[in-house]
Amino acid sequence: MTNSNNKRALGISAILCASFIWGTIPLILRLIDGSSSIKVFWRVCFAFLAITAWLVVSGRIKQVFKVSKKALTAGLIQGIVLGINWALFLGAFERANVATVELLGYMGPVFVTILAPFVLSDKFDKRIIIPLIMAFLGMTIILNPRSIVIGSHEFVGAAMAGASALTYAFLTVIGKKLIARIEMDVLLWFEELGAALVLLPLALIAYKSG
Repeated sequence: MTNSNNKRALGISAILCASFIWGTIPLILRLIDGSSSIKVFWRVCFAFLAITAWLVVSGRIKQVFKVSKKALTAGLIQGIVLGINWALFLGAFERANVATVELLGYMGPVFVTILAPFVLSDKFDKRIIIPLIMAFLGMTIILNPRSIVIGSHEFVGAAMAGASALTYAFLTVIGKKLIARIEMDVLLWFEELGAALVLLPLALIAYKSG
């Protein structure tokens, strides 16, 4: 197996592991009582602390202070979008059933597939046409007006899940461009920091109202 094939295999394995973890986190958080804003805030705070600890232990914390202002701004914007993404995703669970939220939320990779050739200049793979058609047919069935009434909690939850899929696509596509300029763990540090900052006001409001 060539070095290129090895990298591809490792990449696919990483994606599969990430998908499993990503899919279980919302389910676990849903079992915890409390506002989605508070749960998402603490999620990004713990992630920020974990990444900070990793950078300190590995001696790479200095890299955080060496990034350009342009890269820093881009990383923080990614973090803001990340916070919005999680708030939408977990907020959707409070309004719609798990199946609807998960299936619509996982339209994110479909949107990434569509955007990548335009944003990243990736070559369009014709093999994904059939899976794309099946994904959109599934989304159409989920959004059947007879099963989701416009204006209902279920409809709002479905809309939030769809919006989370779009923000996920933005994060993935722009993130891939950014890692060419910022190392991955440093980018994650800025993302979690930006997410914590944008979610802090929402968490405080939820605390006061709760």
